[in-house]
Amino acid sequence: MDTINLLSVKMLEPQHLEKLRQVSPRLNVSQITCEDPGEIPSLLPNVEILYTFDASFPLAAAKHLKWVQLSSTGVNHLLEQPIMASDITVTTTRGIHATPMAEFVFGSLLSLGRHLDEMQRDQQAHLWKPLSYWEKKGGLELRGRTLGIVGYGAIGGEIGRLAAAFGMDVLAIRRHPGQKRLVAGGMLPGTGDPTEAIPRSVLGPAQLRDMLPQCDVIVLTVPLTSETVGLIGAEEMAAMKPSAYLINVARGPIVDEPALQRALRAGRLGGAVLDTFQEEPLPEESPFWDLPNVLLSPHVAPNSSFYNDRASDVFAKNLHRYLDGEPMLNVFDRARGY
Repeated sequence: MDTINLLSVKMLEPQHLEKLRQVSPRLNVSQITCEDPGEIPSLLPNVEILYTFDASFPLAAAKHLKWVQLSSTGVNHLLEQPIMASDITVTTTRGIHATPMAEFVFGSLLSLGRHLDEMQRDQQAHLWKPLSYWEKKGGLELRGRTLGIVGYGAIGGEIGRLAAAFGMDVLAIRRHPGQKRLVAGGMLPGTGDPTEAIPRSVLGPAQLRDMLPQCDVIVLTVPLTSETVGLIGAEEMAAMKPSAYLINVARGPIVDEPALQRALRAGRLGGAVLDTFQEEPLPEESPFWDLPNVLLSPHVAPNSSFYNDRASDVFAKNLHRYLDGEPMLNVFDRARGY
């Protein structure tokens, strides 16, 4: 049988590379990590399978390339690249981020809603504020509150599962309610909500503004497409409760940032948790740095010490399918844009 050259340009540990080699003796697995994407084209002449985050190389450099396994779930950084319009199969690690991102959502919500961020600043300043101060501030109790999830896929489903454990009422928005959901190859057993049993209602995008006024917390987990750019603008924020929290762990351009800044300054929202921004790194002059009731994080919600374990699991499953001619997991859908 012919040898298949597989190259990883992302750093995998030896045990992860060995996991890939164990799939088949046909595989010639090598790793050359590239910090500069410009180095990738020179490595591709004989490569059939590539593991990477960046695939912005010219296709002429990859004459034998048949499949790219991305290390990411999102593909918006590649949508304008030639590979996305080619016949090269592109797969993602969709599903592996559900657990860390759902935990991040609730960790950040509890921190902001229970004023843990302020308490930590007080600790650093050796400041003990009296009980009367904290009684006036109150605290966000999750039980009985309504959580709206915009984008009820792999990540949204796991957020819904944890919300139910907190005793929250869950509403959800999906692009096509009622249609069969895409299978996320990286989901852990017992996680998510594959049958959509948790939300009280699963609504379509046209019903977004009907959902917003009902929610105490809105979480954004939709992919970035032409349909979701600016999805949460001034009118959507005006429809939200003045006490509501907005959490964006999706992509920055989904939110109208100047409108969000105005709403926060005017006290028309209870607070915001932002892990993604229109421009990253966030510029030093951004108003977000100094706004009250805002928790900022540098696009790290998916981070996990188990990331490469789970990514290589998805890759190995897909290698079996590729070699056996079976349908692969997490194939980029060019019609959907994700």
